[in-house]
Amino acid sequence: MDDLEGRDPGTTPEPAGQEAAAEPAEGELSVRDIGGGLVTGSLFQAGSQAITLVLGFVRSVLVLRALAPGEVGVVAIALVLVNLLGTIATFGLNAALVQRKTAEPEEVSTHFVLRVGLMMLSVVATLL
Repeated sequence: MDDLEGRDPGTTPEPAGQEAAAEPAEGELSVRDIGGGLVTGSLFQAGSQAITLVLGFVRSVLVLRALAPGEVGVVAIALVLVNLLGTIATFGLNAALVQRKTAEPEEVSTHFVLRVGLMMLSVVATLL
């Protein structure tokens, strides 16, 4: 009991062999900072996707009201193809570039050229 003397009654002693976690050094992020950024980023991503879904639904309703019943199927197929080709056109290039700690100018240039080329390919495929 002598080792508890002089301690605040609301605190518990550290187990033997363990010390309190040290504060991060200058310029380093703590676990709390990373966790807070993760939650904030996740909320922004979820909000962005929700807005995209709502706007897509509103767009679909407006387009469907303006078209004749026979044209609705053609527009639906076209929207599916455009969205599918847009997804394929990214081809994971953004994720590959973002994962690098530092991006060389040649890598950024290659990323740009590949993205533009894939987008042009998807536009041509959509028009056919």
